[in-house]
Amino acid sequence: MTLKGAAAAARLARENGLAFAGMEIASGSGELVLWADGTRVDDEEQAPDTGLPELDAVLSGSRAIVVRPGCRRYEIRFTSVVMHAHYDEGLHVPEDHEDFSTPLRRYTDSRFLRFLKDETLADKLLDEPLLHYRIAMLNDIIDVAATTPPDVLSRVLTVSDLWMMDD
Repeated sequence: MTLKGAAAAARLARENGLAFAGMEIASGSGELVLWADGTRVDDEEQAPDTGLPELDAVLSGSRAIVVRPGCRRYEIRFTSVVMHAHYDEGLHVPEDHEDFSTPLRRYTDSRFLRFLKDETLADKLLDEPLLHYRIAMLNDIIDVAATTPPDVLSRVLTVSDLWMMDD
């Protein structure tokens, strides 16, 4: 089942974890498309063998976070992008008012927007206010400044989707 618009965005907001699946930027058009996959905890316990008994004891019985058939793929399409940033989640400094309850976050005041105002001409050249969206994933953070909200589509992943990812 494919979800669109508000239904897809609501489903995305309830995801516990997302895995980065790709991004495409249309040069000069202001369009950015991001794909993110919902995740789940694997059924199988891990049997670590790090060579460090203390670490193995801590990791023993843990379960991997995986993308499997039945998880959802989200297509998040921005059509009026002014700037974007893609970086490792380990480098992320949260906003003072960061909402950790959802992977798709919207800000009207943020360091990212202040940087745009202070270091670019966007604030002076654009008629529309800039919106800051953050997509927080398990290993990646993507910040997007745009003048309109994104369109969100969602569909269930199949075995063939995941088989194609391995190529």
